[in-house]
Amino acid sequence: SAGIPESAQRHAARCLELSAMNGDRQSPFDRASAYGCAARAAELVGDLATARAHYERVLSATSAFNEPGERELLGQLFPAPPHQ
Repeated sequence: SAGIPESAQRHAARCLELSAMNGDRQSPFDRASAYGCAARAAELVGDLATARAHYERVLSATSAFNEPGERELLGQLFPAPPHQ
């Protein structure tokens, strides 16, 4: 798995960049997914503080969800990072 965490971080950074560029043109689920990717990538490299910060943004973005089942799906895709 050499290079996998670093690759995940690179792709997550690009995902966040695209999310920021698209602002209101993206759905709340898209925005939350971008933060979820960033949280998982940070967790992979062992940066749990950053992972938790991104996960808090995931939770914040879910307040705008309108479609049934979106919160549950996002929770399955991006579980909370560990607290240690």
